Amino acid sequence: MLATAALLSLFAALTSVSALPAPDLAARDGEYIYWKYYGDNGCHGAWIDDNAIGQASSTGCQNVTFISSAHSFFVEHNDLTKEVRFYTGTGCTGNYVPITPGTPPNCYAGIVKSVQIIN
Repeated sequence: MLATAALLSLFAALTSVSALPAPDLAARDGEYIYWKYYGDNGCHGAWIDDNAIGQASSTGCQNVTFISSAHSFFVEHNDLTKEVRFYTGTGCTGNYVPITPGTPPNCYAGIVKSVQIIN
């Protein structure tokens, strides 16, 4: 009987606690782009690594860690208001894949060695 009363008290205490609403991520972190690396040319199988950059904190060219086993990348989230370019060479050289604002999630074949948000 005592155990039942204790369980009921615990249940009442747990159900009366209300969670605070989570802050809006966009308001906290600003606009950003997030992508995952894949080992094949079509974003199949398990992803190898991931990366993200924020629009507010990114100026100029940014070299990213080159994942030698990655041959494609999938842009999973993009709420940037500016174009971003994924370059095949360091220092924003070589060929690039342009991603414009509002582009839906998509897979792109190629390697990424640097990224630049175009002002």
